Amino acid sequence: MEQQFGQWLRYYRKKNRMSQKQVAQVLGVGQTTIANYENNSRFPDQQKLVALAELFDASLDRILGVRANTDAIPDSERRDPEKPLSPKEMISSILGGRDLEAWEKVERSVKSGVPMKEIYLRSLEPLLIMTGELWAEGSISVAEEHIISHAVEGFMERLRTCYPGVPPSDKLCICATVPGESHSIGIRMLRDLLEQAGWRAFFLGDKVPTDQLISLLLSARPDLLAFSATLSENRDSGELLIHRLRREAPLARIPVILGGRAFEEGREGLKDLSACKVAGSLAEGLLIAEELVQYKVYSP
Repeated sequence: MEQQFGQWLRYYRKKNRMSQKQVAQVLGVGQTTIANYENNSRFPDQQKLVALAELFDASLDRILGVRANTDAIPDSERRDPEKPLSPKEMISSILGGRDLEAWEKVERSVKSGVPMKEIYLRSLEPLLIMTGELWAEGSISVAEEHIISHAVEGFMERLRTCYPGVPPSDKLCICATVPGESHSIGIRMLRDLLEQAGWRAFFLGDKVPTDQLISLLLSARPDLLAFSATLSENRDSGELLIHRLRREAPLARIPVILGGRAFEEGREGLKDLSACKVAGSLAEGLLIAEELVQYKVYSP
């Protein structure tokens, strides 16, 4: 990241001649919360990030302090950005058997020059969040949740072919779900966005035995690990995995991002896990990734 999120928030707030109190009123939070955002001691959730982008009439990339990689999109293919379908509209299209309609809307955003990250943060991540909420309250069935998830996976595969590859740096991240966890879309999104940010990033899934995972990590020496867990019953297996990693001296200080509803809900109980941070959103995960690898993990 070129600058910390807080610096960019302060820049846009002052550019728009707004006080912290005025921004706080728009977001429905206290002035202290905005001050904490600006000094990087707190980070807004997905809904507030989108609200900030709309308030300052800026893309999420600019709010987060990064440049979009859209140079490879020909000017002839660029269009004026249009408002994406809301999560509710996308769910209605997908469950109505019109997922092609939803994809065409996403594709128009691509052709108008919208970066992959903004599509993930403004369209696909909110769609997944709403899907989880609807399933939790019993408004949609497990089968319908699977239909939506399958459609999103299809969108992601298509999007990966729409954006040019970024020359990878020497930063390496290994991404996986914790043992027993089958929900993997969120961690795969993080993998995709890390790749767009120039990382070498690999997704292993949940089928790699712990001993073989550790063997791989000892050999690859990644700069960062990212694990996700959606179901609360899998949080314990995630903690056990971290403790197992820490028993290996070369892996004792490797930074770890923990994402997914299970870790988010159990955030308070994870404070004793060294060099681990919980990401409540994709945007927060990307910022944490840059923050955690500022120091050298491995000895020469």
